[in-house]
Amino acid sequence: RLVPLMFLANADKDWAMMSLDVSDAFLTVNQERPTVVTAVDAAGVQHRFILGKVLPGQRDGSLLWHRDLAGFLKTEFDITPFGPYPSLLRNDKCLVIIHVDDMLFTGDRSYLLDVVLPAFKSRYQVSHEMVDKVATELSFLKRRHVLLSRDELFIQPHVKHASKLFEMLKIKPNMHPKKTPAHPEINEPDETSALNAEFSSVFRTCVGVLLYLSADLVECQFVIRYLAQCMKSPTERSYAVLRHLCLYMLGCVEHGISLKMKAKGSGLYHDHDGNVLEVYSDSDWAAHKGNRKSVSSVAIFHRGCLIYSASRTQKVISLSSAEAELHAAVSSTCDSILISMCLEFLSGEPMRTVLYIDNSAARQILQRQGVGRIRHLSVKLLWLQTRVRDGLVSVKGIESAKNVADVGTKRLGLKVLKPLLFHLGVYNPTTGKRVGEETIERIFQVKQLKKSHLFAVLCNLLVSGGNTLSPLVMAADDQCETAGISLRDEGSEGTTWKVLLVIILFFTTLAVIRWIYVCYHNRRIRQMRDEYGDLHISEAHDPDEWMAFHHNVQFPDRADPILTEDDPME
Repeated sequence: RLVPLMFLANADKDWAMMSLDVSDAFLTVNQERPTVVTAVDAAGVQHRFILGKVLPGQRDGSLLWHRDLAGFLKTEFDITPFGPYPSLLRNDKCLVIIHVDDMLFTGDRSYLLDVVLPAFKSRYQVSHEMVDKVATELSFLKRRHVLLSRDELFIQPHVKHASKLFEMLKIKPNMHPKKTPAHPEINEPDETSALNAEFSSVFRTCVGVLLYLSADLVECQFVIRYLAQCMKSPTERSYAVLRHLCLYMLGCVEHGISLKMKAKGSGLYHDHDGNVLEVYSDSDWAAHKGNRKSVSSVAIFHRGCLIYSASRTQKVISLSSAEAELHAAVSSTCDSILISMCLEFLSGEPMRTVLYIDNSAARQILQRQGVGRIRHLSVKLLWLQTRVRDGLVSVKGIESAKNVADVGTKRLGLKVLKPLLFHLGVYNPTTGKRVGEETIERIFQVKQLKKSHLFAVLCNLLVSGGNTLSPLVMAADDQCETAGISLRDEGSEGTTWKVLLVIILFFTTLAVIRWIYVCYHNRRIRQMRDEYGDLHISEAHDPDEWMAFHHNVQFPDRADPILTEDDPME
């Protein structure tokens, strides 16, 4: 998604995005060293042939093709590769990513049409597609790229992969889809029997297809990770988990990822100074009851667009939730390093990394120096602590309800899953909206109505003591009833609004009394200083008692003071 991201980032310019597919790419490359093959004809006679061109399936064929193509791009367009990631190339006018014989360009529209495309057609047999205005689309790596607006691009995987899964598992279109991707018993110990050879082959084929689709199925990565671990010896439980996942996919076959570019410096939830790569890290501590290994999850964003996400099983058994969060933070930071370098190469601007963790203990460990008592984490911890100390990574907190990496750590309910899918950018082309957008709107509506109802009830308590309902309260209740919102059930967790208001009023009254006492105390102190001078009044705890004591002392006439100039009391 890096090249589409750069295309959206330059929406104010006359940029376009173009895909190129080279036909018979390997057959256009000369052999670098003599290659001899032996063939046997129908009569059993052997024939030896010397190959002049690279054949598809040749062991070093992909390497030879990439060298030839990179040399052509360097000679014709002065396009240079990125050292750590050679498939990513650029020059002053365009950017390109290469995947064998498929290429995705973005850059100046006239440069792509008038310079790049004719040069490729003169040497190779190519087919191309271009996105240069709204509602146009192209296909790259079996994914549709549709430009919804100048700042939003929709990426949808091909439906044939899901259709193959449904066919192999005998899932019919009229079946009822599941609401969540994870099976209820996914974290339970698996004591079921192993599958036979036929079902094992089907299971492995389906998991292979899911691994290819995992980059686009963000909410399914947690389950796909589990299924990949069962490929060696699949069981009936793992097969049930596979069918549950595919039944969930039956209801979201057309879903994809929406990249909606925000303003420069804007993040998913917060605004920053300059270019920032936001890394959301999370883990689920020892949730699996069989092996007690934790699960790490990461979601990386730039300007509100999801670039990369993953779900992994940790190799060690963590002894605490903070330790599991630290393992997840280390792996997330490792992922962000390469992506940050790639973005700096493409944009030509420095990139800063912000790591969001919802575990306060893990944040405190990362922001200090040394391992303390958790010495078995020394190597990983000291490495990440050094990056935090040097300012290469900033560690910040995030609410658990807003941590989008939570989708890759555990089985989530529908009410928690949908808002996270909205922030991840999962898009439904049938409705023309992001998944969970209605849930987000309802949550916002509930918050606004609760605020208005709270204000109305507070005014009612202050005016009538809560004995009668004011018209303002009745109007707020009518609004909630019209919207179908129950103030008792919408997240109040059993606490009524009247009890909550009584608590608020109680502490408000205490604060007002405290403020009055402080004002009175300060006034008495000023009076004492005006009358007696600054005689250790700062040490007096009770001004009234202090003044009463000194008023009872017999002072001499002020015309004949007992204090002299040499007296230290003066």
